[in-house]
Amino acid sequence: MSTQQAWDDFNSISDLVVACAVEIGGTLKGCLNKISDLFNAIVANEARMTAVISLADTHPVYTATYLTTEVGKILVLRDWLIANGYMTE
Repeated sequence: MSTQQAWDDFNSISDLVVACAVEIGGTLKGCLNKISDLFNAIVANEARMTAVISLADTHPVYTATYLTTEVGKILVLRDWLIANGYMTE
C-alpha cells in the first residue's frame, strides 16, 4: 500500500503537469503567438520597422538591438515548444 506521502507527491506532480500544460497551451501560447505576429508584421513593413528602430534607439534599455535579441530568443522558444509538442501553432 502506498504511503500518504506517495499519494501527496503523486497528486502534486499530476496537478502541476496539468497546470503547466494549461498555461503553455493558453496564456503563454497567446503571448508567444502575439509577439510572433507583431514582430513579423513590423519586419514586413520597412517604414514601420524603421520607425520602431528609431524610437527604440532613444530608449536607455529597450534599444533595437536589445529588443531584437530578446524577441529572437522568445521566437526560438516558441518554435521549440511547437516542434516538441508542448503547444500547437
